[in-house]
Amino acid sequence: MHRRLWHPWLAKLGLLEFHTFFFPCLWHLLKERYDVVLSVAFMDAFAAQVARRFTGVPSVFVPNGIPAKISYVRSLSLGGVVHGKAVREADSLILYSDYTRQYFLKRWQRDSTIIPMAIEPFKFRPRPELKGGPPKIVCAAALQDKRKGGRLLMKAFDVLKEKRPDAILQIASPLPNALQDQLLPHVSPRWRRDVQFVTFKDQDAASRWDNFDLPKLVAAATVSVLPSIWEPFGMVVIESMAAGTPVV
Repeated sequence: MHRRLWHPWLAKLGLLEFHTFFFPCLWHLLKERYDVVLSVAFMDAFAAQVARRFTGVPSVFVPNGIPAKISYVRSLSLGGVVHGKAVREADSLILYSDYTRQYFLKRWQRDSTIIPMAIEPFKFRPRPELKGGPPKIVCAAALQDKRKGGRLLMKAFDVLKEKRPDAILQIASPLPNALQDQLLPHVSPRWRRDVQFVTFKDQDAASRWDNFDLPKLVAAATVSVLPSIWEPFGMVVIESMAAGTPVV
């Protein structure tokens, strides 16, 4: 955990918070000695590779996403030069799926080791006794991230309600009140009561998320939906399939 070298006004210049993390990251990697550095963002990985020239500490890059197919935030870009350098010069590249492996192979000619994300099958399992009642659509995606498609989901639900007025949309991720207020207007007023934020409204009470029974909610749903623009893996898809719930 390091002090931020960033301010929101920098976003207007296209400088995002993870860009400036390069500097404190590099400083501490040079100051300390480690066995290995594991990075999940390309600026961290780039810093680790710069530090490696002086420390000899190997760098493992585990990207937590793939480059955007479309731009959804304003960002300074060098056409993927830094990202590509982080990929090609990592001592080891670990990815979540064959989809991402093929992407990195095609774009940067760098092969990787695949280690799929793990799920807890004793939690996410079919529970047919929970099915029944009006059709329930559950979305467990982190909708605070714009690329997860929260607005698209709300608009699609509004269209669906014309054919299935009994359907219920359950949002199963902790969203601040302000974001809920931004999403709801995309649903017609007559359907808004059928949009349920089933976790909690107070973002400051995030510790209560640990006690939320997501596996039960997914198992009870008629369908699970992931409205993302793109995904490297889609954890909620695997969890829904393990619970026997169809996925859109």
